[in-house]
Amino acid sequence: ALDGELVSPAIVQTIPIVQPAGDGLVEWLTNSGLPFLVISMLVMGLAGMAYQRRRSLEIIKDLAEIERWSSFVPTEMDLEFDEESSPPPPQDPKE
Repeated sequence: ALDGELVSPAIVQTIPIVQPAGDGLVEWLTNSGLPFLVISMLVMGLAGMAYQRRRSLEIIKDLAEIERWSSFVPTEMDLEFDEESSPPPPQDPKE
């Protein structure tokens, strides 16, 4: 540029090219979302397997209890109960 009789020195400045920040959904999924999703699925799968195993053990215990009660013969207990709790024979009021 000419300023009367003076010439301005040329100013040269290099501006670096910066990649835009990946704020999109795809960038989030690949950086932090995908590992979080995989870890969450593993934890939920392990918790589900533990819950299912505990439930199966409870069912096995319940079936064993049902089997034990199904072999119970109530008439044997009824006879013992009747003998223990039967009232004494009535007495003759004239005696």
